[in-house]
Formats: sequence, C-alpha cells, structure tokens
Amino acid sequence: SPDLRDSLPLNIIYAGISCISRVQSSGGSPDVHRGWTTQGIGKVDTLWALVWHFNADGKVDRVVNLSGDQHQMDAFVWANYDLAPIPDRLA
Repeated sequence: SPDLRDSLPLNIIYAGISCISRVQSSGGSPDVHRGWTTQGIGKVDTLWALVWHFNADGKVDRVVNLSGDQHQMDAFVWANYDLAPIPDRLA
C-alpha cells in the first residue's frame, strides 16, 4: 500500500478566506480553503480550515487542520489506502 504522506491525490486550491496574521486575543489565525481530489476511488470536495498558532516570538509553532466533511475524507482514505499489518502498526 502507498505511503499516505507521499501519494495522497488531493489538490488544495486556495479559494476563500486566507488570513495569516497574528490574532492578538487567541494567538491563532484561520486559513479557510477548498480542497478536492482528482484521482483515486471516491472523491473529496470540501472546505478545510487551518488554524495557525503563533508562539510569543511570533513564529508558527503548530497548525491544526480541520475538514469541513471529515466523513467524506475518511471514506476516501479508507477506499484508497490499506493499513499496515498489525505487527507493523504496533512496533
């Protein structure tokens, strides 16, 4: 089975709200965009929201990626990628 990180056929197109600036009240900033698939079994066509968090020095220290339709994304991944055998997953 392919490595998900290297071969996920998902195109992210930035079309929507994009605001990568520090928000003083929470230390985070949203980035909303549309992502869809062009290959594989099934499809994904949904909005994604990235919440960027900045540390005290103003540098990004983490990003949380939220799917507008996690069930659709899960179904696509399960249809296109196999899990490694249990011994490999437990190692």
